[in-house]
Amino acid sequence: TLQALGRITAAEASKVQWSMYNELVVWENLICNERVYMPPGQAFSSVEGGWFRLTFSISKPELDLTLDRLSRGCFL
Repeated sequence: TLQALGRITAAEASKVQWSMYNELVVWENLICNERVYMPPGQAFSSVEGGWFRLTFSISKPELDLTLDRLSRGCFL
């Protein structure tokens, strides 16, 4: 699972077999550890794991901080 992998490279991330469980692991990590809310695809009736919805309307400095947190929170 993603949880067992810890931090992984982008190349390794592209090989992850996404599941609904892995999607929730990333979602929970983003909220609890990185303080970023990015709803998983399950919230929008996605039947395939690994999809997230990203919406932003913030300043450039806040966006930079958020993207940094996302990269940490997604184990990249």
